[in-house]
Amino acid sequence: MTAIDGEPARPYLFSRLLAPAALTAFEAGHHEAAQALAVVVTDAVISDWIMGKYEAVVEQVRFDPKAVPVDLMRLQAAIAPLASFKSRFFNDGPPAEALNRQLVVHYALADHFTRGNALVACLLMTSVLRALQEFEERYEDET
Repeated sequence: MTAIDGEPARPYLFSRLLAPAALTAFEAGHHEAAQALAVVVTDAVISDWIMGKYEAVVEQVRFDPKAVPVDLMRLQAAIAPLASFKSRFFNDGPPAEALNRQLVVHYALADHFTRGNALVACLLMTSVLRALQEFEERYEDET
């Protein structure tokens, strides 16, 4: 991966360049395109940041406000919805109504591409990107 401003490239930096396009598509009324792009951006960001399959993601995004240190509260709250976002679907039952990565990426079920799911996808994408940016800025300030 190429460097940005002489720094080693972080894959999420490249993914986030597409985030404004997802928001623009939503604002223009193209909720299917917005949803698809927001889901792909979110998935790219978290796959580089939270390693492993669904179980690993669920474990790392579990949100217990009593167990989370105050300085990580915002980050944990922002990524908590990733558990349902990443939940598995094997086409052996009715698909989830809530936003689901597999239904968007692997099945592209037309019924899943709703204005509501597009809004959730855009909100999740921006929340995850902002939380990661904030976390990395804090880490860089401490080093």
